[in-house]
Amino acid sequence: MTDDEIETVEKEFTDALLAKPIDGDTNNFTIDFWKIWIMPSLRANARRDSIHSSVYRQNLAASFWFMSEIFHALHPYAGSQFEEPTEKAKFLWIHQKFDILNANNPKRGFTIGKELLLNVAARYLAKPEIRTNRFDWLLLDSIVFAELDAFGAFVLESRINTSVASSVAGQNHAKYMLYLLLINLLSFVLRFLAMPAIGLFMMAKGQDTGGLVVLGLWGISMVITLINFPAQSKLRKKYFTLLQHLESLYVLLGDNTISPRKFKEALDKAAEAGVVLDGSVFSIVDRLIERDATAFVPTQIG
Repeated sequence: MTDDEIETVEKEFTDALLAKPIDGDTNNFTIDFWKIWIMPSLRANARRDSIHSSVYRQNLAASFWFMSEIFHALHPYAGSQFEEPTEKAKFLWIHQKFDILNANNPKRGFTIGKELLLNVAARYLAKPEIRTNRFDWLLLDSIVFAELDAFGAFVLESRINTSVASSVAGQNHAKYMLYLLLINLLSFVLRFLAMPAIGLFMMAKGQDTGGLVVLGLWGISMVITLINFPAQSKLRKKYFTLLQHLESLYVLLGDNTISPRKFKEALDKAAEAGVVLDGSVFSIVDRLIERDATAFVPTQIG
């Protein structure tokens, strides 16, 4: 295909695309992202592979369809032609700064539909003709963040003290630490001091039987606490380790130049530790390593 033929195909496709009614946010974010990042890569691939104009047109159509599907996976509540929006999208996708207190917060401008995103990734991998660096990065970054974000929210909700402190403090870390300290102090007083004090007070008032019952129940609760402490401590350590692995993976995806080999090593370590990521992540990374194991530049055309 000559440059003139490529230009003609692109003009015909984009003119037809803009003539169709498209959801507001989809139109604002998807088309711009697709024209800036995806179409130039497909153009370069078309020149390299000398494909026919009809094949190039099909690739443009397929890539834009995937772009739209990715938008709806990252913003499932942003509405459509058939549904009123309950969320206002602020962007298609950017690398996020992970904040555990902000996990699962719909006010960030996105709410990831994990199953939708993984379905898009699976279909994308089945169409190597539309592979681009930006598509690869977009899927890796959003899938890893979805897991990190969901697990961060789970860790906070897994304990009553952190759950209550985070819900009261919002995204304010200073308030969170203060509330967590107060809740832990209150928990300590209630668990270790209040019941024995009540039991002793009842015995001092002549209610020996009642006081002994309270002290006995407190003693039983202490035994149960001591028995469960090693398992709970081990579980908390595991949660912290898994969160560290996920966060380390996600930090690597924020670099301008990513080493596929280094990322794969971190991915394997995370999997060995117990982190569960969708197979599409491993497939995309393996494909990156086949192309160039030393450097992957998400913004590079191709």
